[in-house]
Amino acid sequence: MKENQIYRKFWNLSLGSWSVASHMTNDGGCSDVVLRHSGVRNRSLVLAIGLALTSVTHAQSVKGPAMVTASKVMVAHVDSQVNRTADRIPTGDGSELMTHMALDWKFFPFGNNSIAIGYLSKAFAPNAIALGYNSSVTQSANNGVALGSNSTVSGVNSVALGAGSIASEPNVVSVGGGDGVTGSAVRRIVNVGDGIGNNDAVNKSQLDGVTASVNDVAASVKTIALTNQVTGSSVASASGKESTAIGSGAQAVADNTAAFGGRAIANAVGASALGFDSHAKGINSTTVGTQSVSLGQGGVSLGYNSFVGEGSFNGLALGSNSLVLLQGVDSVALGSGSMASEPNVVSVGSGDGLRGPAVRRIVNVDDGIGNNDAVNKSQLDGVTASVNDVAASVKNIAGAIQVTGSGVASVSGQDSTAAGASAQAAGDSSVALGARSRANAIGSSALGVDGHAFGANSTALGGQSTAISEGGTSLGYNSFVAQSATSGIALGSNAIVSGVNSVALGAGSIASELNVVSVGGGDGVTGPAVRRIVNVGDGIGNNDAVNKSQLDGVTASVNDVTASVNDVAASVKNIAGAIQVTGSGVASVSGQDSTAAGASAQAAGDSSVALGARSRANALGSSALGVDGHAFGANSTALGGQSTAISEGGTSLGYNSFVAQSATNGIALGSNAIVSGVNSVALGAGSMASEPNVVSVGGGDGVTGPAVRRIVNVGDGIGNNDAVNKSQLDGVTASVNDVAASVKNIAGAIQVTGSGVASVSRKDSTAAGASAQAAGDSSVALGARATANAIGSIVLGVDSRARGVNSTALGRQSNAIGDGSVSLGFNSFVRQSGEHGVALGADAGVSGKNSIALGYGSRTYEADVLSIGSGNGRGAPATRRIVNVSSGNLSQVSTDAVNGGQLFQTLSSMASILGGGAAVGAQGVLVAPVYQIQGSSYGSVGAALKALDGKVTDIDHRVNVNSNLAAGAAASTLSASKPGATSSTEVVGVAKLVSGAALSDSSVAANAQVLSKENGVSISATGSSAQSRDEVQTSSVGTDSLDSSLNARQATMAVGALVTQGVSKTQLDNSMAAANSYTDARFSALNDSFESLRSDVNGQMRRQDRRISRQGAMGAAMLNMATSAAGIHTPNRVGAGVGFQNGQAALSLGYQRAISDRSTVTIGGAFSSSDSSVGIGAGFGW
Repeated sequence: MKENQIYRKFWNLSLGSWSVASHMTNDGGCSDVVLRHSGVRNRSLVLAIGLALTSVTHAQSVKGPAMVTASKVMVAHVDSQVNRTADRIPTGDGSELMTHMALDWKFFPFGNNSIAIGYLSKAFAPNAIALGYNSSVTQSANNGVALGSNSTVSGVNSVALGAGSIASEPNVVSVGGGDGVTGSAVRRIVNVGDGIGNNDAVNKSQLDGVTASVNDVAASVKTIALTNQVTGSSVASASGKESTAIGSGAQAVADNTAAFGGRAIANAVGASALGFDSHAKGINSTTVGTQSVSLGQGGVSLGYNSFVGEGSFNGLALGSNSLVLLQGVDSVALGSGSMASEPNVVSVGSGDGLRGPAVRRIVNVDDGIGNNDAVNKSQLDGVTASVNDVAASVKNIAGAIQVTGSGVASVSGQDSTAAGASAQAAGDSSVALGARSRANAIGSSALGVDGHAFGANSTALGGQSTAISEGGTSLGYNSFVAQSATSGIALGSNAIVSGVNSVALGAGSIASELNVVSVGGGDGVTGPAVRRIVNVGDGIGNNDAVNKSQLDGVTASVNDVTASVNDVAASVKNIAGAIQVTGSGVASVSGQDSTAAGASAQAAGDSSVALGARSRANALGSSALGVDGHAFGANSTALGGQSTAISEGGTSLGYNSFVAQSATNGIALGSNAIVSGVNSVALGAGSMASEPNVVSVGGGDGVTGPAVRRIVNVGDGIGNNDAVNKSQLDGVTASVNDVAASVKNIAGAIQVTGSGVASVSRKDSTAAGASAQAAGDSSVALGARATANAIGSIVLGVDSRARGVNSTALGRQSNAIGDGSVSLGFNSFVRQSGEHGVALGADAGVSGKNSIALGYGSRTYEADVLSIGSGNGRGAPATRRIVNVSSGNLSQVSTDAVNGGQLFQTLSSMASILGGGAAVGAQGVLVAPVYQIQGSSYGSVGAALKALDGKVTDIDHRVNVNSNLAAGAAASTLSASKPGATSSTEVVGVAKLVSGAALSDSSVAANAQVLSKENGVSISATGSSAQSRDEVQTSSVGTDSLDSSLNARQATMAVGALVTQGVSKTQLDNSMAAANSYTDARFSALNDSFESLRSDVNGQMRRQDRRISRQGAMGAAMLNMATSAAGIHTPNRVGAGVGFQNGQAALSLGYQRAISDRSTVTIGGAFSSSDSSVGIGAGFGW
């Protein structure tokens, strides 16, 4: 057989490129012609054809002595000894079809889309690559890659890497010859990064780590086997996903469950059972303690024989024999034997005394502050409410607010304001100011008569202005922002915006397109059709507006370029006939020192090479060889049909191989190989390397090529980054088997489901459950994804966390962050600020230091408090009653809680003491007394005492005795006579009268003589007879007679027994003592009430002072925020300010939009503790 040689070179007009004709080509009778080249000894690569390598039609006409028909242009090498073309496939009509590429002398590329590079290299299979002396890819090894001299590939999708390497099995990568004949039997693969994916190669460092871990596990298992024993004949069972069961007969049946202890059962999703014979059968329920049971969803039972009923959602039973019955939704039974049978209550006793104490006292209760706080005895001692001052203040304010119009303003959104006839603020945080204004959406503001703000965070300012879109702003009479114009701005009367993010600037302007600024109406109907924008500075950025000066400069430059182009066109015309390329396109070179050959080939980068039809080398130093080969990255190389190298330094070798832009220095070796990771290598047909710094020998998904390949003939790894072989892995496996034998002895008692592995990283710690982590010293993590991060932390439950030192989290998704904190129940939590806090119950939360949240959804935000409700009623009861409370000790220093009976008794005693009809009402409210004194009614103790004091003072004045009489007399005479008679009286002694005694109406006592003004009775000290003007009547009162002729008697006053008799001094003294005692008691009780009221008023004033200080701090913060924002000369400004007043601090944040040089819109807010404020403003100047 004659060797194929070039017969002639000629220009093919049909193809538009240089072509060659073989001496074997038939031309209708022309015999074969052999063209020999002698004397050429170098083995250089000769481009004997146009390198088009493109699918073009057969040549139709050729100027020359012969007609040549060929469907492909071929590459040939010329040598002094052998002249061969690329192997071809006859088409039957005398033409030859080239479907492969070969470079170097004496190559054998026979497979479709194959590449053979090197002397005696052979690529017989489709899509194969043979690189190196005598390298070979057999016909059966589709997509095979042989890299290195004497390397051989006979397996489909396999790679032989290195001199003498042999890959004889499918889907493998071989780095050795296996037998050591053709090359090294084995090689080490060095500098191997840590494997990440399931099919990644691992290095020796990773193997050593596994070996060390196995040894540690073996030691741990041995220790566990010796120190821990599980009794019982039954085997634990964990059948739910991510569940854990430990203990004889323990069962974790449902997903995300944990069962710890003999016969413990957790058979509802998220349930946790801890303790012998404990049962957690409610969703997200938790039981702790022997024979504890929780049937209700979210229920928690803690203690021996504790019980939460089936319908008691989120019930909490704490203490042995404690019960939360069927009706106890969101309730808590606190203490041994306590029972809660009503919803939303906290019970501290059994009520009947059968299971435990009927009632208990709650001691050490601090003063209650909130409306729903428990109060202690000291707070109960006095409660006084007065609304008179408030009523007076309301009366003064009533006339200060006036709104005209027939409608009433209405507010239905939270934190909203409405002012004006029929104004409506329906959205949260909305403002409606003006008659018939409407702000219906959250954060919306409508200011002006008939102004409407319907979009979220929209603003309508001006009469009949409307903002319907979200974030829309309409400013000016009848301005309008349509619903479609999100964040649109209409500035000016009758301005209209319907495009997203567009601005209509000026009266009558219309913006109907997206992202535009309109300064006119377009049609001239609503306003000027167009406006000029004046005083525009020179544009700098790509999106800046340009002024006319800049446009004039560009126009001048274009004129200069046009002249230059005309000159170039004349020069190009002179050389147009000197360059010809076959195919439909013309090769182009635009980079310095670059080469392009092939139809439509482009070498646009400096020092670049593009060889092949439609090949493109666009970057510095890039090379593209092959039809449709593309090298876009600096110093990149694309070799093979449709190969692409986009990244810097990337190399793609093989048909349709690809190196992505992100894969700097990536290498894709093999047809359809893909690299997208930095410094990564995809080795073999269809291999994919998508991560940085990896070598991939498979496609991963099995679509573009084999999903995985084996790497064979691998030597033992020595360094940390060396690949390890199966022999080394078998050694580790043997160690694992030994450990497995030890684990098997206790495997029946512990079962864990889930895909993760428990990890322990600190000393004296324990972790059990899928992905459980014990990261703190002396920590315990039990349950799937349970994490104990701090020293002494304990966590039990799926997805639970214990992050505080010595913290405890028990129950699914429980979280204990504060040091020394305890969270018990599903989704319960204690924040970092809640040091030593306790959250008991599902969704219970603690934020205050040393605080306790007791019951489902309960919250605490202050330090040293106990909360049994959420406070706001969102998702859980706002408040609960505490039932079965024993009577608290009542003393000056007592902090015991008091029950309703004590409160009623105290109020009843107070009512009894007050008298005047005071009583305790049906709701426990004290009914005020009414006192009757001298025919008048008094509604308060103070008024009654004032009236009584006045009467007593009057009596004192009436019985005051002037005791200036001479001393020593011992007798007195009393005489009386009828009218006309003469009487005489001598005073020889002094008669002492008891102060305060009333002898007769309007009586006067002086000088031992008492005269009756009304009856004319005269009583003398010399005797004891009394006679009226008309007659003398003598009444014996037990006196001694001294003078019978004058009827004189010594009066010794006896104790009066009748209402008409006088009283003795003893009676008078006793009466006065009783009156004084009664008055003192009344004043003492009243003083206690006043002291309690004063304490409450002082507390309210202190809290009011703090709020005033916060308001002042917020005002200062808002001022500094606005001042800071105003000093910035950009369209969008964000400011922040901090304010302080009397120990209170506030933070303010705001946004200011400069609409123009003369107008701004500002929105800002400030907050300090629980107080906050928000404001919006607009500024205009002219």
